[in-house]
Amino acid sequence: MNTVPFPRSPDSFWLRLMRQPAVLEVRPHVTSFGETDEMLCYADGTLIGMAVDQTPADELLVALLPTLDRSRAYPWPSAEEFEAALTGLLRRAGKWSLRAERDTDQSPVPELGSHELLKEQLARLVQYCVGADLACPSFQASGEKLDAQPFVAADGFAVR
Repeated sequence: MNTVPFPRSPDSFWLRLMRQPAVLEVRPHVTSFGETDEMLCYADGTLIGMAVDQTPADELLVALLPTLDRSRAYPWPSAEEFEAALTGLLRRAGKWSLRAERDTDQSPVPELGSHELLKEQLARLVQYCVGADLACPSFQASGEKLDAQPFVAADGFAVR
């Protein structure tokens, strides 16, 4: 899909991975003119964002899709594909932190403490980004700080 599914975005939406998981592929964006210096990130083949920083310790900072330049001809997935790919990546990534801010105005950003709250807020954020009439949520979460409850996959099986 090449139609941009996100007419709106929060001011910032970042994922920091402490180690690049096997399900995440980072590769340059290719245009009709050749490779660019934009390093796009794909989770299970679905574009989720752009790598903006990679440190020697294999830590990776990813600007997530709704915040990317809408004028670029990226292989934009649907909002549902993006949400599923990001959720799947978080289930398998080990150590990570996720942050979404409606306004980067130095206001405190609430930290989520459960997988259920994370799923709710992520779904709400994606709905906001596709144009739903609701306020953009601000939140942060860390894979290490969420409750001990495992994610439950769509098929009903728990995944740790």
